[in-house]
Amino acid sequence: MKHTASRLMALMVLTAGIMALSPSVAHAQKIAWLDLNRVLKGSKTGKRFLRRQKRIQRQFDDERRQLQQPLMQEEQSLQQEWNQLQRQQQSLGKEEFSRKLQAFKRKYDNHMKKVNALNQKLMKLQNKYTKKFQNNVLAPFNRKLKKVAAKLARQKGYTYILVHDPNNPQLFVYASPSLDVTGDIIRLLDSSN
Repeated sequence: MKHTASRLMALMVLTAGIMALSPSVAHAQKIAWLDLNRVLKGSKTGKRFLRRQKRIQRQFDDERRQLQQPLMQEEQSLQQEWNQLQRQQQSLGKEEFSRKLQAFKRKYDNHMKKVNALNQKLMKLQNKYTKKFQNNVLAPFNRKLKKVAAKLARQKGYTYILVHDPNNPQLFVYASPSLDVTGDIIRLLDSSN
């Protein structure tokens, strides 16, 4: 979803730049906007997108927790051992404490190697689920959204249909509600199911 927002933002900035360079062309163009959040929450296609996104996120979280669990237990054990070693520091002889401290450091170093290996696995896991989301959820949604936006643009003569969030404006501080085609996009998405 972050990549989609970045791509949409780049597209909006590019469009605004083109419009700023040639104001006379911008005035001759018919422009509309849609609220992507309303499309996601208000259309059957958007709701399906959000359900699939949550399902993939849950799968990732479950697999991540399963991978992390053994190391979390080991970390707790190490923390208990460290606390005990600190409590014993005064009662142990200097050599005995040094020996136990060195043994603890070896365990800790070994644990950190496992943590680093786990981090590598987690990065691969995140990449796997990101690709799964992009290929199975995001790309089909984007194709469908572009298809209905193009259909609406042809029907109503729009040159551009931009994404705008009136509650959190990024590019446009204000966009006239009369140019909002979100309802039309939702109707077209729902009728194309």
